[in-house]
Amino acid sequence: MSEMINCDINIIDREILIESLEEIGIPRNKIEIFEIDNAGEIIGYGSRRAKAHVIVRRNTLGTSYGDVGFEFIVENNKITGCKIHLDHADAHHGICNKIAPTKIHGSGELAKIYAKNSILKEIKRRGAFRLLSNTKDKDKIKIKVSVQ
Repeated sequence: MSEMINCDINIIDREILIESLEEIGIPRNKIEIFEIDNAGEIIGYGSRRAKAHVIVRRNTLGTSYGDVGFEFIVENNKITGCKIHLDHADAHHGICNKIAPTKIHGSGELAKIYAKNSILKEIKRRGAFRLLSNTKDKDKIKIKVSVQ
C-alpha cells in the first residue's frame, strides 16, 4: 500500500515554481493554479486527499498513482514556505522522480532548477549584474555572472 508524502520544500515564489515545473517538462497549460485563500484538492492513491495551490494532475504525469500538489504556507499574507504532496510510489519514477525531494533523490531536480531560476530573477532585479552563462553539467547547474 502506498502513502502520500507531505514534506517541506524551500519554495516561496509561485511564478518561479511554475517556470521551474515547465523546465522539467510539465506544460504550463497542465499546471493548475489556485489563489492562496482558495486552494484546490489533489487526489492520491486510494483516494487520499490534500489541499494545494499549484497542482499537476496524475494524467499529466504519465503512470502516476496520484496528483502532485504544492501547498503554500502563508503568514501575514506572505508566502513563507511550501509543502509538496505526492504519492510515495510516484516519487521513484517518471516526472515525479524530478520533483521528489527524498533521501533517495537528494533535493530533486525541481529544487535545483527553482534555486537557479530564483538567482536569475534576482540578477535581473538588481540590474547590476550580467549573466555570462547558465549551464547544466551532469547534476550541477552552473551560473556565471559579471558586475556591470
